[in-house]
Amino acid sequence: EELNRDSLPVARPAPPLEDARRDEEAGSAVEARPLGKERRADDFKLRLKLRKAAIAAEKEKRRAEEAAAAEAAAIAAAEARFAAEDAAAAAAARPVKEKPSDPWANMDLDFDFEGDGKPFRFARGKASRVKGGKEGVRLARAQLRGEEPMKLVEKDGVLRHTGPVTPFGGLGAGGLLVQQEVRTELRDYIAGWVQEALSDGAACWSPEEGLHYASLGGEKLLFDLELLERIRALGVRVSQVCLVDPEYGEDLGAAARQGLREFADWQRAAAQASGHEPAEILVFGSLEDYHETCSEGGRANGCHIFVHCQAAWGESVVLDRRRQMIRGMIAGGLFVRLLNDYSQKQASASLAEPTSAEGWFSMGAWTIAPGKPPSITPIRKTQYAGVLGAIASTPASFVLHAKAQAEARAKAQKEKEKAALQQRLHDRGAQAAWEAEQGPSAAEREEEEQEEEGLSHWHVVFRPHVAVREEP
Repeated sequence: EELNRDSLPVARPAPPLEDARRDEEAGSAVEARPLGKERRADDFKLRLKLRKAAIAAEKEKRRAEEAAAAEAAAIAAAEARFAAEDAAAAAAARPVKEKPSDPWANMDLDFDFEGDGKPFRFARGKASRVKGGKEGVRLARAQLRGEEPMKLVEKDGVLRHTGPVTPFGGLGAGGLLVQQEVRTELRDYIAGWVQEALSDGAACWSPEEGLHYASLGGEKLLFDLELLERIRALGVRVSQVCLVDPEYGEDLGAAARQGLREFADWQRAAAQASGHEPAEILVFGSLEDYHETCSEGGRANGCHIFVHCQAAWGESVVLDRRRQMIRGMIAGGLFVRLLNDYSQKQASASLAEPTSAEGWFSMGAWTIAPGKPPSITPIRKTQYAGVLGAIASTPASFVLHAKAQAEARAKAQKEKEKAALQQRLHDRGAQAAWEAEQGPSAAEREEEEQEEEGLSHWHVVFRPHVAVREEP
């Protein structure tokens, strides 16, 4: 027992400090084991998420490549089909399409603004001068016909077409036609009359002859341009346009020249786009010149629509000259007037202060009755009640304001012309004084010397006389 007792290991008590350290390390090991598991789990989840994202990106890339390949294949197939169709169309026999007849295609028929313009100026316009090319003509044509929106801007009492490339920026509408409702109602009434005449088979013009249109007082020509395009949209060929206005007389300003050229150029381009012969444009500086030319056998005889649209603010119509206007009109034609007749209303009755434009302006429409000389038959006002309502809806305050502006502009223009005249007279006086101070010129001295030597100067004037026989 003593030996056995001595051979067995005897557990000796450890010092207290070592026991405390061992207990702390054991506790740390126990705490470290669960933290390592959580970290490994988080790492696994992160790797799994990244792997899924990579797989999704790979699938998306593969789908995009497949879609691009399918689109390229579809485009290639479409191009091949179009090429085959083009080749088949080129190989097939095509009918010969005749171009619209234009006897003046290679002729320069622009306005000649030299001279006094008696009795009229003539042009057929140049389609190549219209701004914007074929695409610009197509868009402006659709705007004038109401197929596309048309933007108009009023400036200084004049309504003008606006746009990046407008083919007729020099044209405008003034006076009461600035009011959109008045302008559109009047335009639609006249175009509706043409459409009704075509539907009833009662048109007073023939397709071969075309329609003859005349306008007095249109001045800025935008209303005439829009109305003619609405008529042309009905399939009617416009063969002649007569424009009558004092502004088109001998002293033709730069603005009037630009407007006339743009108007004539547009008529040529619009006729070509419609497959029609271009209309001839006759411009008169007075109603007397037009009256002379529209007599029987005259160049302007045979008018189908005459529009007297003197819708100015400042001046009022005093004389009624309808007989001069309708002299060359065809039986069954239309005569329309929108004019400022305030002075006539004042003379015929004691007119109170107007409350709307109806007190200043009047609108009327007549048809031409058969017989010589031509007479007119009034059209019932119910047929153009829309125009009358638009005039009555324009307040008097607007009319008074616009009238004051027009009178102020006219006064400023007169003052400007007066100052220019005084300057010219002053320059002439100064030139005469300088010539008197310098004495006779060299040419005058030479003439005096030749006269002293017995030589004389002759001025030969050739005035040919051409006899015109009525028959061969």
